[in-house]
Amino acid sequence: EEKTLRLVLASSILVYLLKSLAFPKMSVKDTGKSTSFVFGVIGGIFQGIIGTGGPVFVMFLSAALKDAREIRAGVIFLLVASNVLRISISAAAGLITEQVVSIATITIAPFLIAIFAGQLVHTKVSQKAYRYCIYAILFCSSISLVFK
Repeated sequence: EEKTLRLVLASSILVYLLKSLAFPKMSVKDTGKSTSFVFGVIGGIFQGIIGTGGPVFVMFLSAALKDAREIRAGVIFLLVASNVLRISISAAAGLITEQVVSIATITIAPFLIAIFAGQLVHTKVSQKAYRYCIYAILFCSSISLVFK
């Protein structure tokens, strides 16, 4: 059931955050292809069923990569790849209507402004502050999943 999967994901995020904050030295030892594949499958399952695979990818990338720029690049790449796939599937299913395009078009300007602002800010933020921002966003995501 979707509600159960949302609670499982929310709980996983909270456990990850607890581990990251209480035991920051404990890290992922194996970040090779097999571990990446497993996290990709898990994130894909959540993305396909409840439309929220991003937190799984963000948790893995922030655990596997130490440099904030690499984490950011990895997250951006995964978001672009998953959204291209979602748009393709939605278009093939006939879900992209004139109303969807109209509403989506309105979001483009704020989206581009946010990307530009992020581009300016991310180089000025320390690695530690960047990581705490990731934790705050993940925490908000877990709360949102519980009350959705």
